Amino acid sequence: MKVKDGVTMVEMQGLAAHLSYENRAKVMGIFVLSTCLINVVLPVQVYFRFYTLKTFQFLTTRMSLLLFIIAILSCCPAGLSCWQTYQWSASERAGFNFATLWYDEVPVPNLLVGDIRSIHHKLYFLLGASAVVTGYCLVLYYAYQTHRILKAKAAGLSEKTKRLQMQLSRFLTTQVLTHLVVYEVPVFWMIVSVMFRCDTGHHGYLMNIALSSLPIINPLMTLIIIGPYRRSIIGAFCCNKKRIFSQASFQQSQRLSTLNQQIT
Repeated sequence: MKVKDGVTMVEMQGLAAHLSYENRAKVMGIFVLSTCLINVVLPVQVYFRFYTLKTFQFLTTRMSLLLFIIAILSCCPAGLSCWQTYQWSASERAGFNFATLWYDEVPVPNLLVGDIRSIHHKLYFLLGASAVVTGYCLVLYYAYQTHRILKAKAAGLSEKTKRLQMQLSRFLTTQVLTHLVVYEVPVFWMIVSVMFRCDTGHHGYLMNIALSSLPIINPLMTLIIIGPYRRSIIGAFCCNKKRIFSQASFQQSQRLSTLNQQIT
């Protein structure tokens, strides 16, 4: 990816690189919808915890599915506008050779082009930012309401429940902050670069790496922060080490016993 003169250029790799321009634009729209959903689904997680603490009941399957469908639908406008951006915005400067804005690379790869001069590109930024900002506002609201409930019911909770709720609070806080750093900061930097028509140079690769790391970071945070998961993993490694050490000790004792028998 590279941004220059208000133009966002994307090079796809893998199977998507062999698709037609129209289909690659659709794949880009699906990618934006998915990355937007990663952030918009955060308030669903926070609301699930809020509802459980408030009513002492879990959300039904139907309600959970409904919330997830709402999250997907809220991201659809961003995905559709992204598809329209890369499908049509290059026509704003018909005949312009966008390859001159790409890196000094021969041959020039097949590029997806989004030009900020197009209304589609402006609408894409507006819809995507609106969905993500609304999601974070809901996260803050339900996190505050959850904190109030925990504070009011703290006297009636056991120590084990308090520890578990503390771990969940740390996990959700870390998850939100990680999304802000790994996702929102690079995307905000890209939007500013496009709006002010800056040249990102090779820094576009760093943004790709940051966005691609989210699916790995989320499960790692779960395994590190949530106590039972962390203890299970540490216990598995420790048990393996103890098992290997005990087997080695047993084999060594057998060899010593055999040697003593030969000497006698």
